[in-house]
Amino acid sequence: MVALLALGGSALQRRRTACSTLRPVGARLSGSSKGLSTYQAEKAELVSFLVAAPDLQAALKTRVDELDEQFFALAAAFLSMAKKDNAGEAVVARLELVYRSAMEVKDATLRPEIRLLNALLKAEGEGAREQLMLQHPAELESEYFSSLLARITQDVGLQPSSPLNAGRATTLATLQVIAAEMRELRRRPN
Repeated sequence: MVALLALGGSALQRRRTACSTLRPVGARLSGSSKGLSTYQAEKAELVSFLVAAPDLQAALKTRVDELDEQFFALAAAFLSMAKKDNAGEAVVARLELVYRSAMEVKDATLRPEIRLLNALLKAEGEGAREQLMLQHPAELESEYFSSLLARITQDVGLQPSSPLNAGRATTLATLQVIAAEMRELRRRPN
């Protein structure tokens, strides 16, 4: 994977190197080189393209519509494999940058209510969620936010517990706390 960050050469050459370097990693995800579906292969190629992109932000903006759940799952898997395979700090750092930057670009395209819910789920520390809620009263009061929170809470609650879904209980508890804090905030006098 060190070849991912090879300096010099054309952008096309760097992209080809990145694609050929990540392809075996993607194949190992499914157990064989022919195991990736066409859709997964396209997402693996997108990860490779972004890793090799000389201007990551520009590349992300032109391909933002392709940043979906499958892309993020594969990018996370590549990152995990790079760490496990001791691929080198530069490779891991580049994959982390691609993943983090893709999340930021994708997040910017979401409705404000979805961005607020994501921020609330990530909030840490005493009063962090309350501060976010106070900063975003319009989103918090919208019918869309209330229905989104209820729908996501129900969906997470219906997911089966499994080792692949280890964070389910924590996420469900956090969603329930967000709902309770939202109700409490709404009860307070202005």
